[in-house]
Amino acid sequence: MIYSISRKFHRPIAALLACLLGLAFLTTVITTAAAGSGGLAVINSQLVTRLHLKTNSRPRWARFSPANPNLILLDVDGQGILASLPAGTIRGIPNGMLPAGWLGPTVVVSDKSGRFRLLSSVDLTSSKTMTAGAVSLPWPFGKNHRLWFDFALSETASAALRSPVPGAEIKDLPLIAREDQASVAIAPDGADRNLVDSSGHVFFRGTKKIYGFSLSPDTYKILVYYGNTEHVLFNRLIKRTTKMPSTIHAWTWLPDSSTLLGEVSLGGEPSREEVTSTDLYIYELAGAKLERIELPSPVRGVALKILDISAEGQILVEAERVFPEPAYLGPMVLELLWR
Repeated sequence: MIYSISRKFHRPIAALLACLLGLAFLTTVITTAAAGSGGLAVINSQLVTRLHLKTNSRPRWARFSPANPNLILLDVDGQGILASLPAGTIRGIPNGMLPAGWLGPTVVVSDKSGRFRLLSSVDLTSSKTMTAGAVSLPWPFGKNHRLWFDFALSETASAALRSPVPGAEIKDLPLIAREDQASVAIAPDGADRNLVDSSGHVFFRGTKKIYGFSLSPDTYKILVYYGNTEHVLFNRLIKRTTKMPSTIHAWTWLPDSSTLLGEVSLGGEPSREEVTSTDLYIYELAGAKLERIELPSPVRGVALKILDISAEGQILVEAERVFPEPAYLGPMVLELLWR
């Protein structure tokens, strides 16, 4: 049976339908907005300082000192720069020396001959003290390269060594640097689905191709990247794998090994694959708690690149304004205001 409706009822019914559709759309918008913010708690942040590098070149890498979070070592096109907080004062590493990283409070550099030297962070002269340990070299020295610095004692002399560190004799004992094998690597089997330890033993078997991983500071947790925005967290102690929030594009460990900094890249016009701004989030592993960071006005609505996080939790970012007028804002240091 077919029912028909008189034309005089069409307009009221059409208006009613339009009203209902509008209400449904409004509900959808509100629900979507609530889902986008997720009802997340907010952590405020403040700008500590802006580093004026007096150059338009961008840092290739930058690292906080593990011994003094008020010192930052930067590589700007091969020129080493040492920045001091909170004033943001800049000092240049002597010419001809390529910055390589930190060995405790000591600056590690490489001279033109490729030999490593140790400089005091106080006056950038040859260091008179040293703490033995490993330095993870930045990418200009190659991928996943680590050096172990130690005294040339009898028990280390038989190891595969590099040239003695010139000008670094302490108490008449020359210093040496040797290759230190990475503790975690993607298995070299061509499949790129597993992770191995320094002995080559597979300790994590992935479900698909691994494009990258990040080891927590305490080395017990590994963030595995499967591509796009898919990350999983593997705990080596309890052998448990958990999925990370897929709304986050990239993650960076905080020093406590139980908190991560998340980045979400936002674009402008859909036709242009360009990041115009970056939102930051804090994710606490205990309770799987995701919180949004309220950024200070100088870095709000701009594209951010995370360069490093200090032992005190300060965040070094590289900022660039894309819209409406492009402008390179340079490195800035942010500080979270925990409740």
